[in-house]
Amino acid sequence: MKIFIAFFMLISGACAFAGSDGAHQAKLTSPADKQKKAGTDIISYPEINVNQVVAVFLGSVDRGELSVFDKPITRSMLKPVRVEYVYSLDQHLPTVSVFSEITVPISFPDMPDVFVKGVTGVLDWNGHITESIAHCQ
Repeated sequence: MKIFIAFFMLISGACAFAGSDGAHQAKLTSPADKQKKAGTDIISYPEINVNQVVAVFLGSVDRGELSVFDKPITRSMLKPVRVEYVYSLDQHLPTVSVFSEITVPISFPDMPDVFVKGVTGVLDWNGHITESIAHCQ
């Protein structure tokens, strides 16, 4: 299949090589190149290892740093779903948080019909949970 595609490119006159000095240099285009040519700026996204962030978060949970309504939350009660990075214009480091669904809903104090369905743990850069945000039904 690869040989057929290369052969087709040669027959059709398509060439992936270009150079002003006569030398053949590989030239590949990307969607980012097309955006630059169209006159728009592009956003570069950092490479983030979300699995590492979740592992650090779960380590903090194991140390008892996550609680909702003064009830400690354990690893078995959580299903991590999303890692969030929030960049503020006045800070050089983003805020990192992990949103998790709670496998067994927790009742809201003084409101038995309202349940906590998820929790967000906000992490500092040392891997400690500094804030817990409850997400209710």
